[in-house]
Amino acid sequence: MDPTEIKMINAEVVLIKSKIKNAKIFIIVFFAFASIWFWIWNSQESPYSILNNSINIVLISFLLLFIYAVSKKIITTRNDIKNQIKITDELKVTNKYKDYEQNGGVRFFITLDSKIIKKYEVTENVFNDLNINDSVYIEYSKYANWILKIEHNGIDIENKQMIT
Repeated sequence: MDPTEIKMINAEVVLIKSKIKNAKIFIIVFFAFASIWFWIWNSQESPYSILNNSINIVLISFLLLFIYAVSKKIITTRNDIKNQIKITDELKVTNKYKDYEQNGGVRFFITLDSKIIKKYEVTENVFNDLNINDSVYIEYSKYANWILKIEHNGIDIENKQMIT
């Protein structure tokens, strides 16, 4: 199936607005947490420590890059809300893998044969149910690529814990 552009329904526009609201809340909470952490970190070290200043510069740079990336997606979403166009496509699962985190957690990913949506984080149950070369039906916004629907054999496989 080739990608097809179609008009979004109002419920999908509301869904994108909801995802934007969640992303904004996440940015505010993340920024508040980082600010408190920097304040605690700096109150325990000498403010003139070269190591302390270097670590702060690196951490602040990463924080600013993260905020820029999320903000860029939020700004791009304006085109999605204005034009209300979504893409529908049927994609093949080309690979699946686990990402082991330092805290002992595991994240599950599938890779798709798409230039736009290259990978997608799924739950463990979906990961176990999907096989390489399975087809996945997907609907996403044209500009910011918000996933509106993702299904396997007619069953919703959207990871509800994902913000973007």
